[in-house]
Amino acid sequence: MENGSQASAFVDNVSLVAVPEPSSAALLGLGGAALLMRRRKSF
Repeated sequence: MENGSQASAFVDNVSLVAVPEPSSAALLGLGGAALLMRRRKSF
């Protein structure tokens, strides 16, 4: 590379969004609710 040279890169309109399936979201919700219920019963 020469002195004073520049390198640049541009990326436009890139988006990554993780959207869980409804069944996966339901299972995670039920698991979280079960953990909360278990935690409350132990005290």
